[in-house]
Amino acid sequence: MAALLTIEEAQANVLRLIAAPDVAAVDRVPLSHANWRVCATDLTASQPSPRFDNSAMDGFAVRAAETAAGSARLPIAGTVAAGDANVPPLRPGTALRILTGAPMPEGADAVAMYEHCDETLDAGASWVTVPATPLGQHIRRRGEDIAVGDLLLRAGAMIDAADIMVLASQGRPQVPVYPQPRVAIISTGDELVELSERPRPGQLFDANSYGMAALVSSCGGQPFRMGIAKDDVAEIAAQIVAAHADAVVITGGISGSERDHVQAALARAGATLDLWQVAMKPGKPFAFARLGHIPVFAVPGNPVSAATSFELFVRPALMKMMGASSLQRPTLKAMLTSTLAATAARAQVVRLSLDLRGGSVLATPHPKQGSGMLSSLLHWHAYAIMDAHQAARAAGEQIEVFVRTWPQPR
Repeated sequence: MAALLTIEEAQANVLRLIAAPDVAAVDRVPLSHANWRVCATDLTASQPSPRFDNSAMDGFAVRAAETAAGSARLPIAGTVAAGDANVPPLRPGTALRILTGAPMPEGADAVAMYEHCDETLDAGASWVTVPATPLGQHIRRRGEDIAVGDLLLRAGAMIDAADIMVLASQGRPQVPVYPQPRVAIISTGDELVELSERPRPGQLFDANSYGMAALVSSCGGQPFRMGIAKDDVAEIAAQIVAAHADAVVITGGISGSERDHVQAALARAGATLDLWQVAMKPGKPFAFARLGHIPVFAVPGNPVSAATSFELFVRPALMKMMGASSLQRPTLKAMLTSTLAATAARAQVVRLSLDLRGGSVLATPHPKQGSGMLSSLLHWHAYAIMDAHQAARAAGEQIEVFVRTWPQPR
């Protein structure tokens, strides 16, 4: 019997067979639809930011030299607000009330903060006493943040809400992105029922298709559930052929028992099986096949194993299909809060929750690491890979973890 592939070998084999998007296959989508899409070209600034010199504070626009003696009492000649188009120049020996974001008047070279000034009324006229105000204080200069031509996003970057805010400030109504892969999701198993049904003894709700759909969405893909296929070669094969997708994810039926029909169904559908089974726990019964140019991922039916296989193999593949420059989760060093047991012949993917205390990142292994322990998916912030035959890791040791999400306050 051939040796099982390691996690690293399986990842490399899958990614080798996944095609990156055609550089000419670029969609232009409205900026409001660009979240979690992959930028297809380098984007540079066409506008400076700020677009004009403006006040960083509510206060008074003054000439710094007129306050050099320590303070100055000046008549208030008017008010400049954000959005004003016709801004009067600042006459010598006067101050202009100015609001945050308002254009700087010609002649003004500093802003005295409102809280540091003393405004008075004298014979029906408004006066203000301002403290010594250094040249340039509280002024945001044109282009000091972003200059025309500055690189904003590189091709291959996953666009998020912060990127969208910056692009909107540049007046970009559309963004060039790579196409979203449409991912068909097939759940297999006679024991599965839809959430709307009442399970009979021995039956389970179909958690996998919902979980896989959410995972596909979280990395920028477009999922659609094809429903439950019974443990029947012909039915599973028919769903694979009918998928009409850019990628297919099948859950269950891949372990190799007499009731596991996905391998046979792949062959009946005309797919080429490229790899089967990985030396890892959980998630050993993973398979990768191709139906023509369409990648097909078969993950275990156990939801914990399915989620783990998705993280390690499906997600990086989808990221490559979308043209992302970074395919893997970011890593960091974290300190174990409890012992990790030594591993046997298979690598172990350990689910962890993270916490931040006193400047240190703490990693707590979930107490229920079994592949059937659904509760271990709650607060699953990160994972660590313990290689086969690796010695135990003690509490207090630093380990490398792959970060899925940052913990939210509980």
